[in-house]
Amino acid sequence: MGFDSQWPKIWGAQSEAFVVQRVECKTIFIDAQIQLMKSFVKEDEISWRQFIHRTFLLPIADFHRRYNTVIVCFDNYQNVPIFKSIEQSKRVATSTATSTFQFKAGDALPDKSYPQKIWLQALQNRSFKSNIISLITSMMAAEYIPPRRTTTLVVDFVNSTRIDYHTHGTTRAILENMKPMGESDVKFMRSSHFLATYV
Repeated sequence: MGFDSQWPKIWGAQSEAFVVQRVECKTIFIDAQIQLMKSFVKEDEISWRQFIHRTFLLPIADFHRRYNTVIVCFDNYQNVPIFKSIEQSKRVATSTATSTFQFKAGDALPDKSYPQKIWLQALQNRSFKSNIISLITSMMAAEYIPPRRTTTLVVDFVNSTRIDYHTHGTTRAILENMKPMGESDVKFMRSSHFLATYV
């Protein structure tokens, strides 16, 4: 999902009241599915940990320098609406026909990320993406340390986990009121409903 860059210009031409130059907020939403699909592999990376730290944990830390709460969402393929599954099946059939990459449910990830040429094919495979997203979110929950305390990280994948980094210690809670949802861009709407909770 995206917004045409012309929108702010068009609205701004109509009235200054439609465009806010500086938004003051304490929470930011990251569609990490897009971040994954735009990711690339460096030749000198020898582990998944290096890839995940560079691609996800460092950007989250940058946001935590400016915002108190960072909400990170990924697609949960088990809960994608049926009408989206039909479209996705067409895409998968097309990419599978031209791809040599094979990965099925139950397959283990290699010790490090694939070379870039294979990586681009791997990102078209849902089973692979589910595995790598599980690894990414597990590392976020276990290893991420924000650059400052009294901040919050919400990781929304299969379930939604809120991690609060207090001055002394860390607490974790499953957000029971945020039921499993499919695509990460749609999760923004329900995250906006809870923004007041995280300021």
